[in-house]
Amino acid sequence: MATSRQDQRLEPSFKQHTSVDDQHGVVVDVEVTTGEQSEGEQLQEQLQRVEQTTGIGVQTVTADAAYAHGKNYATLEEHRVEAVIPPQREVRSPKRIPLRRFKYDSKHKRVRCPAGKVLQPSRRVKNGTVYRAAARDCAQCPLRKRCFSETAYSRTVLIVDSCETLLRARRKSSRGTRPGPNARVM
Repeated sequence: MATSRQDQRLEPSFKQHTSVDDQHGVVVDVEVTTGEQSEGEQLQEQLQRVEQTTGIGVQTVTADAAYAHGKNYATLEEHRVEAVIPPQREVRSPKRIPLRRFKYDSKHKRVRCPAGKVLQPSRRVKNGTVYRAAARDCAQCPLRKRCFSETAYSRTVLIVDSCETLLRARRKSSRGTRPGPNARVM
């Protein structure tokens, strides 16, 4: 059961994940999943199947923003495959200070808020680590009203796994980098 819109009811559905060799216009892999399966979860297996089927290493992958997960960018980087995948749009909430204003230090595993306070790792979740500000730091902060709801005591931030690769992909996308003329595209 799935739907892509909140104003539509859930219905049985399927998704088709297709890989095409762009140089030759040939379909090299097709996978059909239930509608509830995330596209982002398919890329790694799809890449392996294409390379196994064709016997050729994939050099460039193009995909829509549904595949734009840190895990996918990390996998492609690891295999030295160029990713032409537009990063997902940042959730914009004019009421709250956006996540991009918080600075993540991957070397020391800390997050610094716009007011300069350090958020500490709070707990591990499925796809990353939650960082929490100290309630005493947030209590007197001049940015408090714009940072989080009145019922909360402090700000929390989720730093997803492979955050660094996701940030590199966003920077690359903002520069408009394109694949070379002889790139083999999956």
